[in-house]
Amino acid sequence: MERQAAVAGLPGHVRASDGPKVLRTIRRPGINLVLWQRRLPEAVERRLVTHPTDALPQLRLVTRPSRVAADLAGCMDRLAVVDADTAKWLVADITGLAATLANLCGAARVAIRLEVVEGDACRFFHTDTIALRLATTYRGRGTQWLSQDDAACFGRSASVPDAAIREVDTGVVAVFKGARTVASSAGPLVHRSPPRRIGDDVRLFLAIDPAPS
Repeated sequence: MERQAAVAGLPGHVRASDGPKVLRTIRRPGINLVLWQRRLPEAVERRLVTHPTDALPQLRLVTRPSRVAADLAGCMDRLAVVDADTAKWLVADITGLAATLANLCGAARVAIRLEVVEGDACRFFHTDTIALRLATTYRGRGTQWLSQDDAACFGRSASVPDAAIREVDTGVVAVFKGARTVASSAGPLVHRSPPRRIGDDVRLFLAIDPAPS
């Protein structure tokens, strides 16, 4: 049975749980962010953290949900830069997450982006011009976001007080609404890639979006 995770301090437009079923609640009108508060397998986390930065896997792929596993197998040259066990785990995880995103929004095609982020990829708070995005960070710091109240107060600049900034933990799966979401009283989530600080690790970041049919 899925146990509801502690949500003390989370705003009302966010849902969180330690099981994947929580992701379904993104369909609710008043919700614009859901968090599956999972942990990466210890072996996978250890291998990714210790793997040379310049040899971390990267890929971009647009395909049908039913073709994700096969198409990822065809990209193994880009995933096999890590050890075979970690590459297989990544294929299985990305395949499952792509299916989840497709089921949530009825997408006939998905756009998968696995990338290494070394600098300030997007340090300004913003919304995405999509309906839904699924995101997780396999290595490094996770996506930062603002509550609706704080977004209304501080806008979307880079100079938001630290106390207002929330950050998704490494390995946690987030699904959030973008500007193309229809009939949602919550509106799109205001978020950003965390600015790089001295001593920060590089990020291995996964984003999955619905793609045009």
